[in-house]
Amino acid sequence: MPGKLFSKKIWKNAVGASSKAKRLHLKEDLDGLFYCPVPNCDSFSFTTKRGCRKHVFTRHGWYYFFETRPDPKVVLPELSTRSAKPNKSRRSRTNNMPMFSKDCKFDKMFKLWLCSPGGGMKSFSQASQISCRVLKFLKFCCQDCCASWDVPFTVVDFCLGNVTAISDFIDYLKTRWEVGYAGIIGYMHSLSHVLDYRRIERGDSQTTFLSSEIYIDRLLATAHN
Repeated sequence: MPGKLFSKKIWKNAVGASSKAKRLHLKEDLDGLFYCPVPNCDSFSFTTKRGCRKHVFTRHGWYYFFETRPDPKVVLPELSTRSAKPNKSRRSRTNNMPMFSKDCKFDKMFKLWLCSPGGGMKSFSQASQISCRVLKFLKFCCQDCCASWDVPFTVVDFCLGNVTAISDFIDYLKTRWEVGYAGIIGYMHSLSHVLDYRRIERGDSQTTFLSSEIYIDRLLATAHN
């Protein structure tokens, strides 16, 4: 049961559930995208409000009735007794993927930029989702470094400029964490954001990260065709 997903209809009858479902307040950002309002959700962005609502309904049904996700075995006891074997989630939880600390200077500065006009005026929740994906990519590139390391901007730039590292990270997401195609696109969108951020902050021409940008742009173009 720990890996099983329950929809809004199931969570409505959970022990301790709020009598009134929470209303979703979804706002479109300057890129025309919607992001899941659930904190630390590792989902990709959505092009329609309907798609985002469907995602929350099916994957985060608890969010409508609880502030934090409760243990299904406790609040849905009748479901835990229906099957002798718990259902294993087909998709690994990337919330457990190694990443650098959110306390590092880079992460704080990047999120501030994402919330600014230049970064698309993202909400703090949206900025956190994007930055988490980037921190996971950086940790993948620096696997021997402690998660609490205050990763320098020079290292960030080196990782972002390495097309091989990006390609290997995609394979890592697919094979180790079983991330689906849509999830991969979400990570590529996040890397695209951080590439824009570093290029602007450095004041460089587009040639600095050109190879990485072309590689990611081709992946995204293929996804949208």
